[in-house]
Amino acid sequence: MAIASLKEFEKKTKDYLNELKEEVKRFERVVNNTNDKLRWEGASYILDSISKSAEDVAKAMRDFQNNLKMGKVEESVKPIRKSFKQYLTEAVLPTENEAWGFFGTGNAHNDYEQTKVFWDYASKELAKKLLWSPKEVREFLDSRGGRHFADSVTDLGPWSFRHIDKAIQDWQSKDWFNSYK
Repeated sequence: MAIASLKEFEKKTKDYLNELKEEVKRFERVVNNTNDKLRWEGASYILDSISKSAEDVAKAMRDFQNNLKMGKVEESVKPIRKSFKQYLTEAVLPTENEAWGFFGTGNAHNDYEQTKVFWDYASKELAKKLLWSPKEVREFLDSRGGRHFADSVTDLGPWSFRHIDKAIQDWQSKDWFNSYK
């Protein structure tokens, strides 16, 4: 069992690290196509996310190997389950409605690549703050509610991560998310 778990963990870790590399490549493409202020905000957010994810994987790997050395098979699997459960809840589903909803409104105010970055950011923040699944987040952002939420971001000024955070905070304080769920 320990060998099978170790192989599975190694495979998932490699897959995850490859996904992180793809995120870095995607980030580099976006950075090359954005203005300086957005480039700085995007760099800070994405690099923090990637660094934290890489640290979490490295820590889970160290804990796993240490527990296996001590013969604690069950204890070695717990952090892996937690790490990958957290990874799954941070998943971002792509829009199914590029013309309308949050993405369509965002695309009217930003270029396509910037809108994808804002989609990812809003998706992760909504999932974290509202405890919604990736599917629930996508359904909301693709809906009429997503369009209204995007309008709230626009009302705060040029689109930025700070404005998305502020719009989430405003909507939470008014309990508007529940009226769209």
